[in-house]
Amino acid sequence: PQAVSTFQNSKLKWEEIAAEPHASMLRWYKDLIALRRECSALTDGRLWQVDVEFDEEARWLAMTRGSIQVVCNFSSKSQQIPIKVTGSQVLSSAEGWKIERKKIQLPPESVVITRAQTAASPAYHFAQHTAG
Repeated sequence: PQAVSTFQNSKLKWEEIAAEPHASMLRWYKDLIALRRECSALTDGRLWQVDVEFDEEARWLAMTRGSIQVVCNFSSKSQQIPIKVTGSQVLSSAEGWKIERKKIQLPPESVVITRAQTAASPAYHFAQHTAG
């Protein structure tokens, strides 16, 4: 770590912030931070209110906390992962995912964050009024 080249290579290159893939990564982190600020379930320190399921062999993990569900596919293959609640997308690291009957189809090496629709949510009321 004492080499000048190590120091130079470790410095942030702020001129790259608008170029891909850096811009997308910065946007992802800003979106995650905004979600954490907006959703009280994500700032609640009571760990007993967190429900985690995983399959080590299949390489997936699903975490539910309040109305938020985080589903991760660590596999190099697309797969269906069982979920506890269905909801609307909040954030996604990749395109091509879909929810079908308590399962979510995730692309390889991706994460989707969903929010459960509750009777108090505008999305729920809209769905009720448009369902006819």
